[in-house]
Amino acid sequence: MFMPIACFGTLLALAPGSSGRIQATDEAPLLGPSFIANFDPTNSTAIEEAKAAFPVAINELFELGVLNKTDLIFSIDIFSAATNRSIYNYRHVGDGQEAAISKLITTYAILAHAGIGIFNDPITNYIPELRACNQSYNLLTHAGSGGAADSLPADRLPTRQEFLTYMRASKHPVMAPFHSSTYSDGGYGILTILLERLTGLEYPDAVQTILNQPLNLTDLVVGAPNGSDINVIDRRPIDSTSSWGLDIPVVAGSGGVYAHSADVRAIGLSILNSELLSPVTTRQWMRPLSGTGSLVELVGAPWEIQRLMLPTTGRSNRTRISDLYTKAGGNGDYTAIIGLSPDHGIGFSILVAGSSATSARWPIRDTVGEVFLPAAEAAAAENAARNIAGIYTSATEGNNITLTVNDNYAGLGIESFYYDGVNGVPLLAGADAGADANISFRLYPTGINSFSHSLATQYKTNGTFFVAHRAVAASYPLFPRAAADGGEGGLFDRSFAWSNVDFVGPVDEVIFELVNGRVEGLRITATNMDYRRVE
Repeated sequence: MFMPIACFGTLLALAPGSSGRIQATDEAPLLGPSFIANFDPTNSTAIEEAKAAFPVAINELFELGVLNKTDLIFSIDIFSAATNRSIYNYRHVGDGQEAAISKLITTYAILAHAGIGIFNDPITNYIPELRACNQSYNLLTHAGSGGAADSLPADRLPTRQEFLTYMRASKHPVMAPFHSSTYSDGGYGILTILLERLTGLEYPDAVQTILNQPLNLTDLVVGAPNGSDINVIDRRPIDSTSSWGLDIPVVAGSGGVYAHSADVRAIGLSILNSELLSPVTTRQWMRPLSGTGSLVELVGAPWEIQRLMLPTTGRSNRTRISDLYTKAGGNGDYTAIIGLSPDHGIGFSILVAGSSATSARWPIRDTVGEVFLPAAEAAAAENAARNIAGIYTSATEGNNITLTVNDNYAGLGIESFYYDGVNGVPLLAGADAGADANISFRLYPTGINSFSHSLATQYKTNGTFFVAHRAVAASYPLFPRAAADGGEGGLFDRSFAWSNVDFVGPVDEVIFELVNGRVEGLRITATNMDYRRVE
């Protein structure tokens, strides 16, 4: 059973030329990817360099004593939604350990079965036993909380009814609804029962029906697997305090699911590719619901969202924001982490076994993130420079646009744009071509395409389809970025980048024609013209 969840530390990029100080781009970008991710990152220069750097970084952790080389067994899998395969694996000592990210499994199963709207319903609609919840605690003296520890049996596992009675009548309140984010294992015990009520199945059978069968998960099980032919790391013969098999069925959805890395990869890819959920549900699910006391850590359901500052290219120390969706789980000597980056279409799993597994997962996770996430951003910039940037001209003379990738900026730059022989940049702001304007634009993907609304098309590499971008304006001279962004400004942001998109209609729209991952043409809505690549 794997319950404890900890926090994700600040991720510092290990990129060439990077410095320890966070320094955001001068122009504030939109939140989301800088470039489309419709390419195979496997053999990009940045990813190849990350593959070479990762074992060196892990060995350094061993040499410094951060990780126990003799005690730990761990497996790391980096995977890509563009290929639906692993792009890198690292194993220390052995493979086959199983661990739990059960809360993610529980939430995913509920979403796949009932949709995201169910989380707006009162839980008592489905579990009426929770009605008349005890609200009469004296919070100053804790009167009424005495005996709460005795409300669950100490000599056996609690029944579902005993658990619900405890949660209704004895569990002391922690926070007012929507007041502040706190962690709750007991809450996922309730969601375990919710899934059972929704499906009419016990939790293991519900997971089997909703997730295992459609995703072909061969080794994901609820409760410790048993048998002589299974590939697992059972530490009980060498450690009498091992948490292996310490399963409590009533809270299985909080920490009772076991899985190999292949099944964790399949789950991660199915989320990135929106295989079981509608694309709209996936997008809504992969969004923050609340914050924490840290600017870089947000909370989802059940996501632990790390708001990272990634270098815009492999040669820059200027950064942009990118959200990483993680879920960590663990209890004692078995721990696990899954991480998904929708911006880049990559994910990772980390499975750890050993007496120091609880503490070891964090430096392992940090190293995975610090090596591969900046590499993924750099790979996207590499691809954009190779397959998107260039000169595009229309059939009418005097009409062309030049797109660039620039080291210290997010998104695609518009180096020049001519409409009937004069400066066409003001058209993107709704002004006349040739008008005086101290303004520049950068292009960002919108997630809208002609193929489908699925998230999977963000990572589709083959075929011909169209992808929409919007041009985000920056007026010069720029106001300095806020101090919290590493800028020279004060408390507040004054870029207003996100609020200016579509301000005067779709004149800021540019639509790319993507042919097997390469932009061969584009349409600028403001000119109603098509442009073809010439260079």
